[in-house]
Amino acid sequence: MDSPSGQLVAQPLRYSTPKAPRIVMASRLAELEVEAAEVTLRIQRLKLQAAEVAVDIAREQVELAELGRDHAVARRELLESKEPLDTSKDLTDASLKPSPPAAKKRKTASSSSTSSSYASTSNAFSSNASYSNASSSNASTSNAFSSNASDDVAALAEVQDRLAMLVAQELSAADDLESARALLKDVEQQVQQRRLVEDTSLRLTVQCSADEPSSEVGLDKLPDEGLLFVLSYLGPKELLECRRVCRRLRDMALHPDLWRYMWLKAHPEDNQLVAASLRLAPCLRWLNVGSSLHLAQLGVLLASTSCAIYELDLTFQPTDAVLVVIVLERQAALGRLKYVKLKLSCEEDPDEKKTCLFNLRLLLERLLHAQGLEGINLDVNAAAGQDYFKKTPALLNAAKYEVPRPAKLRALVHGTWFKSPYLPLQLKWNAATLEVVHFWAAPPRAVPLLCSLPRLRELHCPLLRDMPVLLQCAALKSLHLRVNQEPSTRHLFPGVQKYLRAAVTRLEDLTFEYIDDEARPEAVDLVLSLGGSAAPSLRSLSFKFTYKKEWKPKTSAPQLRPLATILRSLGSLVRLKVDVEPTDEFLEALDGVVLPKLGVLEFQFDDCPKLAHGKHRQVAGQLAGVLRRYPGLHLEWESFHEDKPHCPFCDQFECRDCDGEMHSLFTHPADEWCEPGHWDRAFHVSIE
Repeated sequence: MDSPSGQLVAQPLRYSTPKAPRIVMASRLAELEVEAAEVTLRIQRLKLQAAEVAVDIAREQVELAELGRDHAVARRELLESKEPLDTSKDLTDASLKPSPPAAKKRKTASSSSTSSSYASTSNAFSSNASYSNASSSNASTSNAFSSNASDDVAALAEVQDRLAMLVAQELSAADDLESARALLKDVEQQVQQRRLVEDTSLRLTVQCSADEPSSEVGLDKLPDEGLLFVLSYLGPKELLECRRVCRRLRDMALHPDLWRYMWLKAHPEDNQLVAASLRLAPCLRWLNVGSSLHLAQLGVLLASTSCAIYELDLTFQPTDAVLVVIVLERQAALGRLKYVKLKLSCEEDPDEKKTCLFNLRLLLERLLHAQGLEGINLDVNAAAGQDYFKKTPALLNAAKYEVPRPAKLRALVHGTWFKSPYLPLQLKWNAATLEVVHFWAAPPRAVPLLCSLPRLRELHCPLLRDMPVLLQCAALKSLHLRVNQEPSTRHLFPGVQKYLRAAVTRLEDLTFEYIDDEARPEAVDLVLSLGGSAAPSLRSLSFKFTYKKEWKPKTSAPQLRPLATILRSLGSLVRLKVDVEPTDEFLEALDGVVLPKLGVLEFQFDDCPKLAHGKHRQVAGQLAGVLRRYPGLHLEWESFHEDKPHCPFCDQFECRDCDGEMHSLFTHPADEWCEPGHWDRAFHVSIE
């Protein structure tokens, strides 16, 4: 068709209907109207059937409520009665008694509440206007017979569209009816099950009431499910002892449901229990073997056991690495092992170094090809800077040409001071699933490998080259940075500062770990990078001070001074941890305005932790002021003073030894819930 401007405009042609006599068109319209009326009638019938089903559902729900009420009343009367009831009487007859008016009101309320649960079914038929308008549309369509021939085509198209809509509504109504019928069937089954459970429970109560003088039920009378429930309260030692009572307990005590959550730790006094469990138990949740001596005693059993272990924690020497590999192979064959924690110490003797290298490489290769593992935690105590894999055979790189196994690993911890050549392969092969990655020595191209992990949410690493590229890890929420004294890391600080300034808007947990008294200005001032963001998301900030060889108490921390200057920028911070005794200057910076959400302040004393003694009295006064300014704050501290002289006050008054314990002070009501929670050594104090 031509437009006024002379251009061709495409017009949608809904039907290409040839010209026909008006009598043929009228006949076609009449047929369509009849068909539309029949569809409308079927819809209304489906609606009626669905309503009937909804009524049946409501009736079943009322019956279910009546059943519960009648059984509750019967049980109450039974418990109040002194005389035993006749167990031969059908206890379900109570549901046939007429209900009092109050009960009828409760039934009505229950029915109304039940009907609301089926509102979705009723709403499917609430659009009555579209159904009931069919008759009015018939009249409007009949007027088309008196119009001209051009209007007949439009009327025909309109009727066809309406018919298609009604057919779709019919299908929807049929689906809703089937859903309602399925729901009715489920409710009927629930009623039958409830009737059976209540009837059985009440009969058991009647029988127990009739028994004199005791109403207790013996274990031999319990069904298997009830016996398993009772046995679930026993530990592994008690379960094994139960096997001597009778044949039934002999078998039930080894049910997998009883052992799948059991925890066992090898001790000199418990090795017999661990050995018996490895011989008999079908599975374990966690097993810890904490020394090479225990591993030597249990090694044969671990290598041949049929006990499927979920989490395995082993401490051993490199000479036991072959045995550990066999144990891992055995557990992999059983198919339940998901988490492995391995701790070993390599010998410094040059004569033993070659053996240590071979065994360590064998273990790392086995972990690389382990199937089904979701977590690997490897802690190797070896001297830093030594290349344990220099001039190794070509088999070391053979894994690069193998087809990687399906990725399942979610957590990977490489606690080694040397660069493991297997770590890049593990990161590459498990890139799709890894969420937690810890390593002490950065592998080559560490940042590109980390950026290929789309699910990475927790990272524990040293200072890395090109660290701003880590901003591509959008899911990363927790970062633990290890800062050491190596001169080679000096050029990395600008990139780390740039990353922290940008990442503070997305990180929620940040830890700075300073190793061997690292106190270079650029290392100390890393914390200043957190103050440049207008909207930081940090909820937890920690400072740790560790040593590679020998632990030493930390008496001061220069990091507290720059930290005090940026507290106003950390408005979302909930937990703050410093591994030293807080200075007066730092405590004064906590003025009640900065850190408005602060809930936990954790610090550490290097001597007696009791605040009422000696030099801590002044600190106690400062801490009391902090508690006044932050009513919901929890003060937590831990003490290590094994090599210190004894506290004179404690010696005089025989105070309780609490070395190495966590202490907590709080001022909110003791019975009030709080998000941080309380330690066992938590004290509620009143600050006047």
